[in-house]
Amino acid sequence: NNWLQNIYNTNYYLDSIVMEGPHINLGVSDTNSVTNEPNVTTPFGDTLLVSRIKVRNGSLDYIATNRLFKIPDFELEVDNFNYQKNSKNKLYSDDLQLSVYDLDDITGSKFANLGLEKLYISTQLQMVELSGLTMEPKFAKMDYGVEFGKQTDWIRLSNNNIRLTGVNFTKYLKENFIEMEHLEVDSVKMHVFRDKNVPFPEDQVRYMPQQMLRDVEMPFNIRNVNVNNLNVTYEELSPDAIEAGQIYFTELKVDMRNVTNDSTTIAKDSIMYVKADSKIMDTGDVHLQIEYDLVSKENGLSLIGQLGFLDLTTLNQMLEPNINIQIKSGELQKMDLRVTGNDHYSTGIMNMLYNDLHIRVINKKTDQPQGMGPAFVTFFANTFVINRNNRSLIAREGDIYAERDTARSVFNYLAKTALSGVISSIGARSNRKDIKKLNKEAKATKDKKRERLLRKEEKKEDKQEKKNEQKSEGVIENKEN
Repeated sequence: NNWLQNIYNTNYYLDSIVMEGPHINLGVSDTNSVTNEPNVTTPFGDTLLVSRIKVRNGSLDYIATNRLFKIPDFELEVDNFNYQKNSKNKLYSDDLQLSVYDLDDITGSKFANLGLEKLYISTQLQMVELSGLTMEPKFAKMDYGVEFGKQTDWIRLSNNNIRLTGVNFTKYLKENFIEMEHLEVDSVKMHVFRDKNVPFPEDQVRYMPQQMLRDVEMPFNIRNVNVNNLNVTYEELSPDAIEAGQIYFTELKVDMRNVTNDSTTIAKDSIMYVKADSKIMDTGDVHLQIEYDLVSKENGLSLIGQLGFLDLTTLNQMLEPNINIQIKSGELQKMDLRVTGNDHYSTGIMNMLYNDLHIRVINKKTDQPQGMGPAFVTFFANTFVINRNNRSLIAREGDIYAERDTARSVFNYLAKTALSGVISSIGARSNRKDIKKLNKEAKATKDKKRERLLRKEEKKEDKQEKKNEQKSEGVIENKEN
């Protein structure tokens, strides 16, 4: 007994602990019982100080929620490990470096394999680095949607490096709050395919970026996000089409600022800023600036965009298979647009300068595609006249109006917004007047619906406030009694 008592009451100071090739088994039976605060007990007395801990060629099996997660190879180095039994911060170290290698099928998804060559963490450098991230679908392109059970995107992705810097590990452990200065993503290749022969889930809801941030349960604040050298190919197979249409963006660079759902941060700056530069079809230079209002109930946004010189026939790879339109000739000299939008619709102005535009409808249809609005009907009508040239120094102005389909993504919304301006810009004067009139009428109808929804929400909020007041008064009365 005296011997055991001496062990528990002794302070230990060690120069180093080195482990070679350990295998660790971990299991969690109740994930609800897991907390961020470490509850550490040790037989090494009140104090344990180790100058250096090193683990090489380790492996780990972790079982949680009936799934086995394997780490085949990891290394760990800890400098000046400090355990103080009676201290508020029981565990401390000058630096903890963890390297994990060759992770495979991380999520255990039936549909895609997410892999990672290396994960590196350093608490002293406040850094997390991921190298060699890949996502590989487990089904072929034409089988993916069928297996998934509804229309969705088949995505193949590879990434060289993702680096998180200025990571506040202490805040995460103590407050369950993710905070970092910078998230940088470098060299990404993404191939996206969608088969529109598979039924589309009309009942699904796709949210605006602001709402997606709000829906993240854990508070977070990422001050800056930079994506460099992103190359995206998008393919779409329309119903009854022989081949898929294709459009691609290269050298895409995205800069974002104030990416957060933290109310304190938003109170200081309520705008999330996004800037994107890319080449479309390897030729046209695209520039976008978007501001997302993080406090707007209707998720408001404002957008400024420019597109430089583009041989318009390069768009036939997407247009011919999908909407049966062929651009026989045409050069865009430049295009500018300014847009404001929200959860319901977008409006704005587009200016285009182009020449020698010849468009042929391969298979004329007058049916309105889903959600394109009245301008698209006008475009496909047999009476539509293309103004083939605009050689004046003043660009032709087009009216922008597009309604948001809440079952589809924000990218669909932005594409429809730009398309509505193009349709208006390239039409003859009489067509442009008709389009403007139709858009004005559609906007008025949409505004009436918005007003009804807002009034309904206000009544709901007022009713809830009265309930809260009555509840509060009841509590006060009970206390007085």
